[in-house]
Order: sequence, then structure tokens, then C-alpha cells
Amino acid sequence: MLEILCTNLDQKHDNIFFLFFLQRNAEKSYTILSKVPGLNPIMPAGAMFMMVGIDMDRFGEFKSDLEFVERMVNEQSVFCLPGMCFNYPDFMRIVLTVPEEQMQEACERIADFCSQHYACCEKAKVNDTTNFSVEA
Repeated sequence: MLEILCTNLDQKHDNIFFLFFLQRNAEKSYTILSKVPGLNPIMPAGAMFMMVGIDMDRFGEFKSDLEFVERMVNEQSVFCLPGMCFNYPDFMRIVLTVPEEQMQEACERIADFCSQHYACCEKAKVNDTTNFSVEA
């Protein structure tokens, strides 16, 4: 009986540690990615994954979230699942179960990728003809 009780306590301890670990990674990822222009992370509530919105208008060179994450894999070696896999277009899903140092590095690489491909207001400039004037 004592062995069963000790095993259950060990499992509860492991579960609590794992939940704490996930929470730390979620908070760290959210903090980093929420500062990246064009991304909108959604803080998970007890999940092992985080959904991150991608403002595709600001990343106009990509036709879809699939193209976005494929290019990120090629350029930064960071793998995320495209939201279209879950019927959530214009999102990507990151896994929070990796070691904290790798989570930090992955988020920094995602931020670097976005800074290289973010097109600030380009689409708006092309579509905004209200202030269009031709100088003679």
C-alpha cells in the first residue's frame, strides 16, 4: 500500500512540475512573440501548444500560413505547424514541451524571421489612393 501511495505522490509531483514547466514556456513564448510585429500569440490555458496569429497582410510575400512556416523552416530551422492543419488559417501552432533554452532560441528565431519579412504598410500604401497626386 505504501508503494502505491509513494508512486501516486511521485506522479502528482511530476504532473505539477510538468504543468509549471508548460506555464513557464507559455509565458516566455507569449512575452517574446507578442512584441513581434505581425504576430498575435494566444496564451494557452493548460495546453501543450500555443496558437499564434499571423497578419498575412504584413507578410504579403506568402500566400498562406503553410508557405510562411515552410520558409521559416528553411531559413531559421524552426518548425511550427500551419494553422490550416487545424482549420485555423493565418495561424501557426508552436509546441511548448521543449526545454526552456530551446523555447527561447526558437522564439528569437521566429522574431528574426518575421523582422526580415515584415512589410510595414506596403499593402496599405498600394491600396490607399486617397492621397495620390501627380506632380507636373
